[in-house]
Amino acid sequence: MLCSRSIFRSPRADPKWCAGGVPADLCLRRGNNRGRGSESLILDKSGNRVIRAAHIHSLRTFRQTCAMPLDLLDLILASLVMALGSAIQAAVGYGIALVVVPLLALIDPRLIPGPMLFAAVVLAGIMAYRGRAAIVAKEVALSQAGLIVGTALGAFALTLVDPEDLPRIFGVLILLAVAASASGFHPAVTNLSLSIGGFLGGFMGIMSGIHGPPVALLYQKSPGAKVRAMMGMFFLIGYPIAIVSLFLVGLFNRESLVMGLLLIPGVCLGYLVNPLLARFLDRGFLRPAILLVATVSALSLFFKG
Repeated sequence: MLCSRSIFRSPRADPKWCAGGVPADLCLRRGNNRGRGSESLILDKSGNRVIRAAHIHSLRTFRQTCAMPLDLLDLILASLVMALGSAIQAAVGYGIALVVVPLLALIDPRLIPGPMLFAAVVLAGIMAYRGRAAIVAKEVALSQAGLIVGTALGAFALTLVDPEDLPRIFGVLILLAVAASASGFHPAVTNLSLSIGGFLGGFMGIMSGIHGPPVALLYQKSPGAKVRAMMGMFFLIGYPIAIVSLFLVGLFNRESLVMGLLLIPGVCLGYLVNPLLARFLDRGFLRPAILLVATVSALSLFFKG
């Protein structure tokens, strides 16, 4: 969108008088570059512009449309958080939401779940494409069937919850996800477990942005290449479904889209620095660090709410 307007003399102005009985040579019209209307400008004898009160509202609306949805400091912090989460997920297959959702909620609750999910689609696509040879189509289909049902029910549940209660709800959901990841529970990969895992991931994901743990638990004994590929494919399909569901219930709008676009550079940065982080991850410190950061952030979010 162009945020500037040009000033020009109206070719259709009355040759003698214009609005308010002002001489025509002092009457100008201002129009925007996209033809969305114009507003009369009246010049006094000193050349100062006097804008009619009826046009003040349109000017304010114009400024609000062109304004950034985040201030610079919040944008930098959010981008760094997305970079950290993306680097972790690119290295181990999942974990971005466990790290970024609590921290983004503390920076600005509007960043979750929609904008975060929108930006994370980019990372999911890279992961799925990079590991496409290890993807099992049947397992993806079963998990996605459960995810669609869970997402629909979760989106409906969001419409019944007071927005002021969301921080506490997110905090509880994150703690539940951490507990599941730390439990050491190793369910077998079956048709039923994939469907249930997808359902839980969809329900939890639409409410908090955290899709991964229920499905990741099923693949925790699988080779790393398969984990990253299957989780990438799960997210690549699951994230857009969640975004569409949020849009349908009025929780994803133009502002959410802009904020999601602003988070994408952080995702790309995280993917680029992933090889550097992988050297540290190989020492066995990643999983405890993810759980610790998520737990502390979730508790902070819960008490803040």
